Amino acid sequence: MVWHVINAVILFVAIKFLLYKPVAKFMDAREQRTGDTLTGAAQQRDQAGEMVKEAQESVKAAKAAEAAVAENGARLGQQRADALIAQAREQAQQIIAQAKHDGEDIKRVSAAQLESDAASLSIAIASKVLEREVSADDHQQLIRQFLQKVG
Repeated sequence: MVWHVINAVILFVAIKFLLYKPVAKFMDAREQRTGDTLTGAAQQRDQAGEMVKEAQESVKAAKAAEAAVAENGARLGQQRADALIAQAREQAQQIIAQAKHDGEDIKRVSAAQLESDAASLSIAIASKVLEREVSADDHQQLIRQFLQKVG
């Protein structure tokens, strides 16, 4: 039995030096690699989070720029529309003023023509009246003739 204990102790010492140390060394190395992998994964996760934040900020900046461009375009469009409306109103006022001026010219020419015609007819009537004495019937006939010439 002593030999069994001695053999067991020798076997235990041999296993400890031959197997336990290499296995423990392997396990420590594996634990170190696993820790490094976890640390690297955490760093990558942090980097990915930062990249997501940067991407979100870029999207916000792009949306802000898009909104600014759209607002600027709308403002410029409104200014252009206002300018066109003002120009159209000015042209309409000019057309109205020209039409009034033309109407006044036509009115003056018509009045002058009517005055000339009236003067001619008055002279013609006066000359006929002076040629003879006018009775009531002659007077009515002269008025009818006058109205026929005018009308």
